[in-house]
Amino acid sequence: MPTPILIVSFHGGGSGINKLKTFPALTDILEEPPKFRELRGFVPGHGSDSNHLYVVEAYKDASTIYYFTSDNMGKWKDGKVFTRDGLSHPFDAVFGSDGHLYVSNQDNNKITYYEGPGDKHPGKLKGTFGTKSQPVFNTLRGIAWAGSALYAADEKTGVLGYNSDGTSNNVKIAIKDPVHLFYDGTRYLYIGSGSDNSIWVWDTTQTIKPNPVQIVGPQQTPAINATAGMALPGDGNLYVASRKGNAIIQYPIDASQNPPKVSNGQVLSPGLKDNPEFVGSLEVGVYG
Repeated sequence: MPTPILIVSFHGGGSGINKLKTFPALTDILEEPPKFRELRGFVPGHGSDSNHLYVVEAYKDASTIYYFTSDNMGKWKDGKVFTRDGLSHPFDAVFGSDGHLYVSNQDNNKITYYEGPGDKHPGKLKGTFGTKSQPVFNTLRGIAWAGSALYAADEKTGVLGYNSDGTSNNVKIAIKDPVHLFYDGTRYLYIGSGSDNSIWVWDTTQTIKPNPVQIVGPQQTPAINATAGMALPGDGNLYVASRKGNAIIQYPIDASQNPPKVSNGQVLSPGLKDNPEFVGSLEVGVYG
């Protein structure tokens, strides 16, 4: 069976942590990396490309998507540039249902997309997601694909849904200051509110009058201080980056319930030396 490992990116910058690390051990996973300055989202390849890990460097003057190759033993090496075209302080990256890589950009509030690893010219800029009139974002942050729909977190307006052609699918979820999104691959979109210190889930089968449910908030301990990245690796736990708390919190979760039920948890990585941004899980030993 493959072994899941949990990883985290940090705000980085001058004196920050400019590496991807495991948690709670905080070991480096990227061998021979470029000299990063601000890491954000990361996403594994899939299918025949599952031995690669794509990593977002967000620094304004060095905005880049890199990809690394797994050594099948918990390290990713031989970092190469996937693309720099069209990036403007990127935040999140996800693969779409069409195999293209989609990237949210903070400075111009646009989602750019690129030919994927299975296309003729991997990394080539395809364009800006959407039509001439939409989508329009104010403070674009996290993005997630759920089936054939793309969802985007806009801190000022909520979570907005779009069809694959960029037209609105009329889903608007009014949650305060959404920053991070995570789709569980089956039904639920997880939404992290940065200022409200909470996590919500929305059943993506509810396309008419979406009704999100709060699953983490004041009722749980320990409390989150600025919700950032979330991960659900299938081990019975929900992992959350407490950005201003400089910690990662582990909450037991029963994902079989509707909605998922979260219990009180524990601080897994306290006293981090930098603000954690994204968390995720990778499987070691599954790559060919």
